[in-house]
Amino acid sequence: MLAPIIGLLCVGAGWHSAGDKSARWQLIWTQALHWVAFIVVMNVLLLPTVQRNFSANATGLAIFTLLALVPLPPRSHSVVASLPSRTAYGAGIPAIAWIENTALFFVLVAAGALALVAVFGGMAPRA
Repeated sequence: MLAPIIGLLCVGAGWHSAGDKSARWQLIWTQALHWVAFIVVMNVLLLPTVQRNFSANATGLAIFTLLALVPLPPRSHSVVASLPSRTAYGAGIPAIAWIENTALFFVLVAAGALALVAVFGGMAPRA
């Protein structure tokens, strides 16, 4: 669902700069072909023969990386083409992997801290 939505956003972002009807059709076809190619590559990643080599987390990160690094056609007027969005996607990939790998550690540290507070918090001297 993400690829068609981003494709529509890209067409909407470039619509005002496409002056005439032929430029608008070219924008629509360019974006449609571009995002169909993205969907084809994404589905290749989801084939059973490819899935044997990847875990579910690795597949998700590969698709997210593909979305971040997908080559955009020239003059695509794309929302995804802007440097801030590319930077956010690029920074998000390792951040997601790090959060997935360290979430259990943080839960264990928080549970240990709560246990220490529960044990030593009740030992305060009474007046």
